Amino acid sequence: MIREPSDEVRAEIRSALEATTDQLGQVYRLIEAGATTNRELVEGGGGANQGAAANTRVAVRLLTDGIMPSAPSIARQCIGRIRTLMRRNTLSLDTSQYLNDIIAALDELTFNDVAQAQEAEELEDRSRVLEATIGSLPGIYVYSLPSFLRVPQKVDPERYWFKVGKSERSADQRIREQQRQTGLPEDYVTLRVYLPPDGVSLHDAERMFHDTLNDVGHVRSSGKQTGREWFATTLEALDRIAVNQGYTIRAALVDD
Repeated sequence: MIREPSDEVRAEIRSALEATTDQLGQVYRLIEAGATTNRELVEGGGGANQGAAANTRVAVRLLTDGIMPSAPSIARQCIGRIRTLMRRNTLSLDTSQYLNDIIAALDELTFNDVAQAQEAEELEDRSRVLEATIGSLPGIYVYSLPSFLRVPQKVDPERYWFKVGKSERSADQRIREQQRQTGLPEDYVTLRVYLPPDGVSLHDAERMFHDTLNDVGHVRSSGKQTGREWFATTLEALDRIAVNQGYTIRAALVDD
C-alpha cells in the first residue's frame, strides 16, 4: 500500500511533471488541459499511437493519483519513468522518499508470480488477436518473450529486448517456425506489425529500422545464437520510427 503523500509532495511532483519535456510530461500536460482519451493524447503529441499513450497515462495516474498498474511489465516501465523524473529534477527529501516507496511497490509487483502468469496469458491472447487481424500481410514485425518484458536491458533500465525483422509471410507463420527451431520454454508474443507505405520494399524497411536503431545507440545483440534482429529498445522508439516514415502500425500491447 502506497502511503498518502502530503500536499507539498503532490505539488512538487506535479511541478516536476509540468517541467518534464519527455512523453511523460507531455501526457501530463495534455491531461491537465482536458484530454480524456488515448486518441486525444496521440493527437496532442503524447505518443506514437494509442498503446504508447495509454502506457504513459498509467505512469501519470500513478504519480498524480496513486493508482497502481496491474501488469508487471507496465510496472517496470513506470519504474524507469519515475527514476528518470528523479534524475532530471532536484526534489525534496520527502518527495524522493515517497517516489522511492512507489518504486519499491512497483518492484514487488514486477516479481509477483501470479501477476506475471496473468500478464503472460493476456499478452498471448493479444498477440493472437493481432496475428489474426494482420492475416497474411507481410511487414516488419516486433516480438519478444514475456520474460524479456520483465527484465530491462542493463545499460538503460527503460529498454527491453525486442526482435525486429521483416516477414514475407504472416508474422504468425514465421514465429511458429522459429519457435520450433529454438525450442524456447515460452512462446513469443507479437507486439507490433508495421506495414510500409506503397513502394517501400520489406528489405528497405527492415534496413531502415535497423540502421535507425543503431544510429540512436539502441544496442544490437551480438550473440551468435540470438541472431542480429534483437535490439535493446522501447516500443515507443519503434513506434516513433514507424510514424516518422509513414508506416501503418498494428499494436497488441495496450494497458487500459
